[in-house]
Order: sequence, then structure tokens, then C-alpha cells
Amino acid sequence: MKPEAVYQILDYVEFGKNQEIAELARSFRSIDLDIAQLDKIILEIKKTLKEKNADLFYEKSPYYHFLLACASYIASHKEAISCAERAESQFKNQGKILDQSLTNWLLGLFLYEGKQADRARERIDDAINCVASIIKERSNNGRYADCDTCQEILKEIKGFRKGIDSNKKTQDEQTGSQQSPTGQDGYLFLPQLPTYNHVQAGSDGPIWVSASSGAACTEMDRCVIGDQKYSIFSVNRGDRRINLDPSRQYGWAQVVGNSMNIAQPTPINAGNMVLFYQSSEAVDNAFVIVSCPTDQGAGYSFMVKRWNRGNQQFISDSSESGHPPIPCNKACRIIGIVTGVAKPS
Repeated sequence: MKPEAVYQILDYVEFGKNQEIAELARSFRSIDLDIAQLDKIILEIKKTLKEKNADLFYEKSPYYHFLLACASYIASHKEAISCAERAESQFKNQGKILDQSLTNWLLGLFLYEGKQADRARERIDDAINCVASIIKERSNNGRYADCDTCQEILKEIKGFRKGIDSNKKTQDEQTGSQQSPTGQDGYLFLPQLPTYNHVQAGSDGPIWVSASSGAACTEMDRCVIGDQKYSIFSVNRGDRRINLDPSRQYGWAQVVGNSMNIAQPTPINAGNMVLFYQSSEAVDNAFVIVSCPTDQGAGYSFMVKRWNRGNQQFISDSSESGHPPIPCNKACRIIGIVTGVAKPS
């Protein structure tokens, strides 16, 4: 997930006397999407929010929720929207209209990324109306320098709103007019992604290949793997949009067994294909590919699990019994992060 849009909104937030929060916000720029550092910041914010003293929760709470929303979005956590909604509500109650507007802009970004364009428009329109009212009020009171900043914000928000409408128009024009190379409407073929045998295997685990040159970010909600058509879902948000980062090495793996069949927000069932990228680190509650020795000690098995960072365990989300937590150690470790699950259409 690219953080540039979040940084742009974050730059306009009025932290006031909350210098420790402003410093925390500035630290985002030095992370450069380092998972361990970002996870540390998320845990730090959550710990701070649990303190629950009156001063913190009246004055500082909305800013912490705002930062938690930003960090969660960058880390692809599903709680980003709920954190932003909480921040927006608290800014509104405190009469901090500009910060409320910026949070609605942030929510519009999250919702649009989650393919909820109509809800995104509503949030963006709220932001536009609020900023316009602020400009009018500050102009009437002679605060022209403040008006300049608000005019800049308004221009950026309107530009984002225009982009949503422009993309919708383009999509509408292209609906039904383009076909895949085999004539199957709506399917996106990704030949550069290797396909591995299955998740729970013997010794025939993933072997990474060089990434194809000139790869670009791709958005998709359906695909064909072999001769089978699949609908694709995000494992973190539950929607049908996957963003591929060309700097990462991706692959497909077939799931065997139902040890993750009640995972939320997207169940992972036997026969599904999971889309994952190579990584040895993950944020808390991420869905991961785990490498463990087989019971016979003659090789390794590869499983999809949920990472419990606090207890250093790999968790099964299953309706079946017999799937105890697996401790993380030198033998059992993370080798990949699951971003999507493909289900047979």
C-alpha cells in the first residue's frame, strides 16, 4: 500500500499543542514501509489509547485514532476505516471542523481503495462542504492567511473527487468493450506469477523466480489459473480488490484442508488459491505462509496461518478441532504474506 496520499492529508492536520503526536506523525516518513517499525508504532498507539485518562481522551484521542487509521491503512489492516470513523466523530464533537474534514478526505481515500465509490463520494462531499464553510468564516473574520491554506486543501480534495468521477466514467465507457486475449470478458491474465503445488506439501515448497522486468501495479477481482476461473478477495479487507507491488515477489499456492475456514473477513477453504509474496516478517494478525518440518522430519510443510505476534504463535481459524497454535521458532517460521484468496467461480 503506497503511503503518499496519506502523507499528503497528514501534512494538513492541525496538531496544535500536541507535539508528541506531531512527532509521531513525522516519524511515519522515516519508516519507508518497514513492517517491524510500522507494527511497533501501531502497538504504541493502541497502548496509549488504553490509558483512558480524561485529558487524553478529550483532547488527544481523535489524533491518535487518526494516526492509527493512517498506520493501519499503510499496513493493509482492515481496522483502518473504523479508526478513521472514530477520529472523525471525535473531531466533530470537539468542534475541530478542519481536522474533521481532513478525516473525511482520508475516509474517502480508504473507501475508494476498497471499491466503495459511492460511500467515498459522500465523505469527500462532506469534506468539501466543511472546508468551504471554514473559508467563508475565516474570510469574514479577516484571517486571510488561514484561508490560503484552506483553499489549497479544498483544491486537493476537489481534485480527488474529480478523479473518482473520471475513473467511473472511464470504467463505464469500457464496460463490455474490452476482452481478454481469449475472449473472456472481465478476466485479467497474469502470466508473470508462478504457481506452486499447494500450501501443505512435502519438500516441494516455493522456489522463487526472478521478477519480470517492467512489472506494474495491477488491480484485479477475477482471474483464470490454469483452466479454472476464480473470484479474488482481499484477505485483509474482504473486498474484491488486490493491489500488486512490482517490487515484491508473488506466487499462488493451493490450500489443502480447512484449518482457516472461518478466517475473517474472508474464509480460506480447501481448494482455494492464496496469493502471497515473499517475506520473513509480518504485522500482528497478518495471514502468513508458514514453513514447518513434517512430522516424519523428512522435509517441510507449508501452511496458511494467522500470525499472533504477541504470543509468537501461528493460529488456525477453523470450525474443526485439532488445530492447536504452532509456536514460532527456528524450525517454524514465516516465509510469505498472504494478500488475497481466489475462490472457484
